[in-house]
Amino acid sequence: MLRLATAALMLAMAPAASAYPDSLVATVDLGGASGPVDVCAAPDGGHVYATVEFGLVYSVETTGYTKDGSCYIGAELGAVCTSPDGAHIFAANVEDGAVEVVDASAMQHLATVEVGDEPACLAVGPEGGRVYATCGMLDLWVLDTSSWAVSETLPVGGSPRGICIMPDGGTACIARTESYNAALLDLGSYGIEDLFTGADTRDVCAVGDGDMVCLTVPLWDLLKLVDVSTGEVVADIQGVGDEPSELCALPSGSHVYVSTAGCGRVMVVDAAAHSVVDSLSVGGEPRGICTAPSGSKVYVVDNASGQLLVIGEGQSGIEGEQGAPGPSLAPAGLNPCRGMASLRLSLPRASRVELRVYDGAGRLCASASPGTVPAGSRTLELPVPGAGIYLCIAEACGEAVSAGLVSLGE
Repeated sequence: MLRLATAALMLAMAPAASAYPDSLVATVDLGGASGPVDVCAAPDGGHVYATVEFGLVYSVETTGYTKDGSCYIGAELGAVCTSPDGAHIFAANVEDGAVEVVDASAMQHLATVEVGDEPACLAVGPEGGRVYATCGMLDLWVLDTSSWAVSETLPVGGSPRGICIMPDGGTACIARTESYNAALLDLGSYGIEDLFTGADTRDVCAVGDGDMVCLTVPLWDLLKLVDVSTGEVVADIQGVGDEPSELCALPSGSHVYVSTAGCGRVMVVDAAAHSVVDSLSVGGEPRGICTAPSGSKVYVVDNASGQLLVIGEGQSGIEGEQGAPGPSLAPAGLNPCRGMASLRLSLPRASRVELRVYDGAGRLCASASPGTVPAGSRTLELPVPGAGIYLCIAEACGEAVSAGLVSLGE
């Protein structure tokens, strides 16, 4: 029961097939609660690489979706990306303020390049000669891959975070978490222009031919679609759930995928219609997200369950007005726990809530009725009777959502 609760990608099905990936086709365990934070795909599509908080880079082959290698760095890791030829993996070492270089074929550590404090996001130039790392409050660090050394430090301001290389290969767009502007960076001259967003943004991806960028606005629970050539906000895309964090676009530019950690969902946005067309509940904390080079798959890592989730084409999910996020439930504290269990409940609207806890034999062993709970996320505590595996179910907003717990007893 616990495996079903933590690993299932719950998707409400409709009869018609979609024209974009929207169904779970595989899950890969990345070491249980190992805290995966980011994912990227090899240029040939044959492998996916995931970083975890506890210092590991995993390699997953995409034929059978099995782990086929790992590299231990020994420090907290964050963002990950690959070189255009697929020979190298670059991982942000958040703990030590560095970028780690890994041989992709042998999964062996090659070099450590020291950069600024807490590198947040990485991007590789199309020629493969430079790696760009956003760091700290102000700077973008540029790494030379021929010497594995820093070649430039550029003040881009506004606490830079997400970065994407535009399809023209000569420009990068940088999301800023403490500025009402994103930044456009000329990769030849290193000239910087402000791109108006009217909000602090966290992540960014190019859409279509690169005339547009899409940015996440976690504070306002929305996306910004911005015309790069005019600098104008084309649309504020609502209904993407609580705290949208990372995002990616299909190579065709038709759809944008958003990992929404605050409500445990992956949201699918129609880029042309500027609206949410699917909502996929993972019931955990989705973080890093990327597409396969072919656009036929989307990969997302769940920081709560320690899994890589593979989304492919299948039956259509919740569409149109039904695409608004539903409730979600996930462990909020230690899991395994002792005595009291903490659960994070997220609601899209105010609703009466009923909680029940079942043991491994399916027996009801605890329940609670918090009454009407306001919209948003909050932590609830439940007594767990003894050591064992439990399934917690919350009924709210006309749906039932679940989370698995392990108790070590008192």
